[in-house]
Amino acid sequence: MITFSYQARDAAGRIVSGIQEALNEDNAVTSLMSRGLMVLSLQRKATASHSRRKSTKVKETDLVLFTRQLSTMVEAGISLVQALTALYEQADPKRQRSVAGRHQRYHSAGARGRNIP
Repeated sequence: MITFSYQARDAAGRIVSGIQEALNEDNAVTSLMSRGLMVLSLQRKATASHSRRKSTKVKETDLVLFTRQLSTMVEAGISLVQALTALYEQADPKRQRSVAGRHQRYHSAGARGRNIP
């Protein structure tokens, strides 16, 4: 997700500003418009977490193995959250754990009916 800062005009004509996370600029504008805002400006915010992303990069072979294991577990009838938790517990702490952990938390929140950011 990309973080954008925006200025927009609401239905009452007031200028509002804020932060919007979206996959791309078009998605951010569409999201803001669906909230009844007329976008005046939209700028991509610089993120300090970009360097962090490089350190958690997963090798292609590790991703293939992770995907195959996940697929096998789900096809065997294990719930997605349980499968992701099991893979997280088995994963190399330096690499796959960050990826598996993020997916497990994301799907676990969805399974409990929470809003997922």
